[in-house]
Amino acid sequence: MPYYIEQIRCNKERYPELLLIAAPSEERVRSCLSAGDLYVTKKGEEVVCAALMKTEGDPVELKNLVAHPSHLRQGHVTRTMKYLMERYGNRRICSGTGGTGIESVEFFQLTFYRKMGFQVTEVIRNYFTDTYPEPIYEENGM
Repeated sequence: MPYYIEQIRCNKERYPELLLIAAPSEERVRSCLSAGDLYVTKKGEEVVCAALMKTEGDPVELKNLVAHPSHLRQGHVTRTMKYLMERYGNRRICSGTGGTGIESVEFFQLTFYRKMGFQVTEVIRNYFTDTYPEPIYEENGM
């Protein structure tokens, strides 16, 4: 079954459950959905990946990029990111993600972005603990 990526322009509110896998605040996801560009990668009619872009200003910001849990480690996030890089090719793209600050215990997200050509340009210490009221845990319990 072929894969394809499409921009969702109507009924974006159908997708917060998938986006919440990669974002701890439903309020922030819904706010970004209404103001941002939503892209989904589909296999047939099944959504396997989603990306949410905030396109006003420079650079554009990747607010959310997530694969459905049953489709992890199958290249969907990489495929979607490459599409977005082509789509917004003449504009810089930035993204914020978490890290441990310990090179030997780094989160896979930071490694992924580096492989895609992103560079760390700023570190905001305690961003997630200062921004979100609930604790956020990675798969490894950190």
